[in-house]
Amino acid sequence: MDDDDLLPNDGTYFFPREPKDQVLARKKEKAQTLEGLTVIQDLLKRWNDKIAYYTSVKSISEEVKRDPAAFMHEIAGNAVIVEILEAEKEYIEELISNYGPK
Repeated sequence: MDDDDLLPNDGTYFFPREPKDQVLARKKEKAQTLEGLTVIQDLLKRWNDKIAYYTSVKSISEEVKRDPAAFMHEIAGNAVIVEILEAEKEYIEELISNYGPK
């Protein structure tokens, strides 16, 4: 009987299985995550530092602080950077929680 046969002839019940290509892709992603776990954890620490920096006033230069329009542009740019970093951080943390050591 073929693994993907929907109507087996030998009277057995059909138990749906995950397709083989999905199983292989999931296992490959898990192996890659575990292989680079220390690098990924260092990356998360750096991203946390970057998020803290871009949410603080320290990231804005003195000449920009004197011009209200430039100040608002700088604040808006920093908010976009923080949003992007947080989205990537959430994705990486989800990988670690799914595939990392329990």
